[in-house]
Amino acid sequence: IKTGYKIQPKTRVYVSANRQLVHYSAQRDANHKDWLVDVGIEGQLAPKLKGMVQAGLQNRLYDNTAVVNTSRNRSTNNAQYRAQLNYAATERTSFDLVGNRGLNETSAVGSGGHYYTSTGVSLAAAHKWNKLKFGLGGGWQVDKYAEAVTQANYTAVRRDDLYNGNASVVYSIQEWLQASLDYQHMRRHSIFTGQFNYKVNRTSVGVKLLF
Repeated sequence: IKTGYKIQPKTRVYVSANRQLVHYSAQRDANHKDWLVDVGIEGQLAPKLKGMVQAGLQNRLYDNTAVVNTSRNRSTNNAQYRAQLNYAATERTSFDLVGNRGLNETSAVGSGGHYYTSTGVSLAAAHKWNKLKFGLGGGWQVDKYAEAVTQANYTAVRRDDLYNGNASVVYSIQEWLQASLDYQHMRRHSIFTGQFNYKVNRTSVGVKLLF
């Protein structure tokens, strides 16, 4: 459910409510029901700035107290937010900022409570020159798990830091045809145990038809 009010011809404030039901069929005792309530603003926020910013609260109620440990309540409340902003510095140069915070499901060993909170931010820049478009960006995300857990005689609240950076070049062969080259580096560092760490380097080429 979402409703809003226009405060400018291209800008509105809004409130929204979402109901979420999660049921596991693989004999996993982590079924829950959620309410997500947000307030926000979207559209043309300034002469060169457009996008949306919203913030709210997520209430999660587990069907069984065992999934959040006997010392905790069945219910958990967490703040959430999301922002997607585009700033057109010039006709050829723009910046995109994305921020988010919310809950995610997990079944990993050492998860603690069957969910973790993700908080992240990323920034990307793009510049057009003739038929070429250059892109550069990076981001950082923190995944923090619900409770302290024990694995191999080590007890801690698991936290993972994820980093990524990317660069791209897009060539417009025609108005309806583009070729691209992309490079992305991703890595995860966990303070819980090194077995969750990884590094990824990904290079890709592509052709896109526009209709």
